[in-house]
Amino acid sequence: MHQPRYCCAILVDSRGNLVLERRCPHDPIAGGMLACFGGGREADETPEDTIRRELREELGFAPEPFGRDAVAFVLHTPMGEAWFYKLRGPERGEASAVEPGCGVEWIAESILIERHEHELAAWHRVMFRARSAGEHTAIAE
Repeated sequence: MHQPRYCCAILVDSRGNLVLERRCPHDPIAGGMLACFGGGREADETPEDTIRRELREELGFAPEPFGRDAVAFVLHTPMGEAWFYKLRGPERGEASAVEPGCGVEWIAESILIERHEHELAAWHRVMFRARSAGEHTAIAE
């Protein structure tokens, strides 16, 4: 069965706000930028296990049960495919970034591209632009 290289979570709270990671400023990959929580899939993991692990490690959050049907977006990158799962996220104040120097921000998806596009990590910018246009897949250079 086909498996992605990367797995990310499009977390949405009960008010419709995205729950995004503000990456650590010193991180060599998108330092200081906004991104969805997630990361690389380990060889022995299912994509769903990857999301659960990454959310626990980065946010201290355990999502409600979900399956492959929660994949809302597929991003094709030079480094491999990334699956983005749309999941119910924590409410403001219910979770915080686990890694020192990182943060969590709640931002309405309706204003994300308009007001925060320049703050988005490159792959996430491509994904959110395409989502705002109604697409479910895109290619990132």
